Amino acid sequence: MRNLFFLSTLILLSSACKEEFVSVDISNTNHGVAFISVSDLQGKNISFNEEVELPIFFTDNPNRPLISQPLYGEGKLNGFLVKADTLKKVTVEILPLSHYPDMDTLTNIRFAKKKPSLHEVESLDRLPGVDTKKTSPELQMEGPTWENEFVAFRNYFDQRNGMDIFGKRVQRMVLDEVGVPGAPSYHDLQEWGQDILKVGNSLGAGAIALQIGDSLYRIAPGSNGAAQVLYEGPLQSQVRLQFADWKVRDRVYHVTHDITIQSGTRYYSSSVAVDGLIGDENLVTGIVNMDSDSLYTFTGQSEVAFGTFDNQAFSGEKLGMAIALNKNDLVKAFATPDTGEGITQTYAVSMKIKNAIPVNFRFYACWEFEHEMFASYEGFSKFIQSDLN
Repeated sequence: MRNLFFLSTLILLSSACKEEFVSVDISNTNHGVAFISVSDLQGKNISFNEEVELPIFFTDNPNRPLISQPLYGEGKLNGFLVKADTLKKVTVEILPLSHYPDMDTLTNIRFAKKKPSLHEVESLDRLPGVDTKKTSPELQMEGPTWENEFVAFRNYFDQRNGMDIFGKRVQRMVLDEVGVPGAPSYHDLQEWGQDILKVGNSLGAGAIALQIGDSLYRIAPGSNGAAQVLYEGPLQSQVRLQFADWKVRDRVYHVTHDITIQSGTRYYSSSVAVDGLIGDENLVTGIVNMDSDSLYTFTGQSEVAFGTFDNQAFSGEKLGMAIALNKNDLVKAFATPDTGEGITQTYAVSMKIKNAIPVNFRFYACWEFEHEMFASYEGFSKFIQSDLN
């Protein structure tokens, strides 16, 4: 866990020389996290300039602080995330840095090398090979990992580019201590949880592939792969996987896969852009089906989801998984072969993709040991259905 966010920005509140509070209405929330844009604040006479360096601060009243985080895009402040839960408005304050309160951390990225001694890294080139025996001695948990208070995921940072799930039984951030030298095996159930998914040669928990005709190509063996932590904050964190100069048939692709984890959710979001497309390709993601024989469909107004629910966690307990995407992006859902070369034992979802334009989807992991509602299909299906737009 890094401290990449310094919760300050250059702002000026009119009449900032005296104690003053303004309120901002909340209209855009996602699982208890609200986004408050710069324009929302400017409409309350809060201007952003270089005259004073003080942090903006949010409360549900002048006494109780709310967890908040600035969001930037292309080096520009776009607004703030605020842990608002059921609030309809929040109070905006300006505080000197010496009075800024400590905040709980509800998301975390852990990306660490084991050699010469255990230390976090912000970026790294992908390791060669397709074997845990090569990645495990080099990297904590074999690659970049990300978590919120409910669930955690990891990427196999080698040519497999697989996705895996850590089930959590506690809401604190745990990944800094998982898989470190001397720690118990994360394949065994611990107080905090465990690795709960068997991946094999499938797409696991939302790994990606490219479809050309009837052929599937896992993204992206043979490419120049790299990972970079883009940002890490108390409410949202993001890591980027990049694959350059990936040669398929007579083509060369460049792939960018941005992965975002937000507080309050039981999913991570993927944004995938591919440069070099000629127009006959689809993007594919999927769910391992080695312990499930049914694919369920859930439909919202603008989104669709495909999911499984069975005794498919590592020790046979209930686990529900789902992929949600925009209906307009969907091509079809299908099953890969159970045996053979390439991608197997996967319920796959193919999506339309245009050159260099991101396609977005979410991958859900709902473990019965995390919440009792996921001990039954009824609880899982109700949850997924309610989460669709």
